[in-house]
Amino acid sequence: MGTAVRARSRIRPRLPFTSHLSGQDFANLMDRGWVPTGLAFGIALATRHDDWRTSRRKAWTAENQEVPAYTRLLHHARQDARGRLALEAVKHGGDGVVVEGPELTVSESECPGIEGARDLTAEAVFVGTTIARFRRSERPAGPGTLTIMRLERER
Repeated sequence: MGTAVRARSRIRPRLPFTSHLSGQDFANLMDRGWVPTGLAFGIALATRHDDWRTSRRKAWTAENQEVPAYTRLLHHARQDARGRLALEAVKHGGDGVVVEGPELTVSESECPGIEGARDLTAEAVFVGTTIARFRRSERPAGPGTLTIMRLERER
């Protein structure tokens, strides 16, 4: 659901676009010289099988310590999702992306190949609106002058 908007000027995007932005965020972007170009997604899924090194680090006697293999798994999922998001931005002709709340989900499942072993899966999801810079005529920043018209009737 959303609101359709049409520019009154002769300069407007070649194609309609979708966006996750609120009306206020859209207006702020436009006022600062940016125009949305489309909705972009960056989604990545990475899986890692536990081996003897990661299993040993998880033991209750290992206390609280980082498991580098898990850190690399999460980093890889996020990095891959950001890369896919950047490719989407280029496809939409955008110079950047406004992202709201990237998600990272980690789950664990039993390994189908080895009984008693487990696999760890990381899923990274980035949703954003691609934006492009546009040139504007030189005018002061901020809202324009508000025209006030009296609605009183003369007697």
